Amino acid sequence: MQLLIVIDDEKGPMTFYLTALTRSFEVMHLKGPDEAIAYVSDQSKPVPVAVVLDAMLPPGQKYVNNPDAKRGLRTGILLYEEVLRANWPEVPVIVLSNSTAANNEIKEKYPHLPVYEKIDVTPLDLVKIVQEIVKIRQSELRAKAQT
Repeated sequence: MQLLIVIDDEKGPMTFYLTALTRSFEVMHLKGPDEAIAYVSDQSKPVPVAVVLDAMLPPGQKYVNNPDAKRGLRTGILLYEEVLRANWPEVPVIVLSNSTAANNEIKEKYPHLPVYEKIDVTPLDLVKIVQEIVKIRQSELRAKAQT
């Protein structure tokens, strides 16, 4: 099975998403920026086929004193910009969040990123979204390797 990383601090609502995703992926659930940074920084860890990222996360150690984190309202955005893109530029990131404001900021700043609100996406919808994005990305990488 392919590895999918989900970075989200919510336990209750994410249970249904995580359960659905485990039917198609090996899911690693990281509960905040500290866990995500530790995982991404460890070169011995496998690189996932995709990341599902919550835009709003607790600031953690890295962002606790960073005013740009806005007390967690932008932690996911900073994590994307400073950690995920820097270390895994080929890995697709799907944003799934409850924050309309954060989602709108991401859509404006990164129009290529798929951004969804949890209220609009069922767990099975998320599985289909991730599968399709992974399929497209793998196809792009195969085409790039052939040139």
